Amino acid sequence: MYFDPTIQTRRTQVPRNDDCGEEKLNPTYSQVEDQMIREISYGPSKYVTCYNVLIVNGYMFHTKDYGQNKSTTNSEICVRGNIYSENDLDYYGIVEEILELSYLGNQNKAILLRCLWFDPINGVNVDERYGLVDIKHKSRLHSNEPFVLAEQAQQVYYTRCPQGGSRASGEWWATCKVRAKLFPIETLNDEDDGSNELVDIEYFQDDGSARA
Repeated sequence: MYFDPTIQTRRTQVPRNDDCGEEKLNPTYSQVEDQMIREISYGPSKYVTCYNVLIVNGYMFHTKDYGQNKSTTNSEICVRGNIYSENDLDYYGIVEEILELSYLGNQNKAILLRCLWFDPINGVNVDERYGLVDIKHKSRLHSNEPFVLAEQAQQVYYTRCPQGGSRASGEWWATCKVRAKLFPIETLNDEDDGSNELVDIEYFQDDGSARA
């Protein structure tokens, strides 16, 4: 049995997900004049660069593994947030990975922090009178969105609650905010090659470090 070529059958019909080529794309896409928006619209490269250290917003962050044997810890993080109501809700966590995404074009990059987050509802206690924050460090935020932009990050420090207090059992940590510093433009070099050359670009590396 033969059909007219214009009649669609199971063999000739166009799949529902077929966009029929670029000519069927949204015509407004070709009208976008901003070159950077056009470049990042293609999405990031499938390859990422991982760092151990990041300087951003006046803070120096280390990944959790990188800072384990150091005298100071720099992996604790706080991100301001909300619960879409009148009450602010801050998120506290620990930096596990520092990732740099690259897009088409020159210097189209973004740095993300992958973090372990504590439960902001059941794992964070805020003293309304003094503004003190305690973290239940065994609590976890169960979410499929562990990433934040580096520009959103603030640094905090976790320490055990004072002995004799109501939260001295060890389950809770006291949270101390870290004051941002003005880091001068200085050498961040690779320890392996001993280079001492000043770097004057947006991101630079020192034993796996970056600066934003």
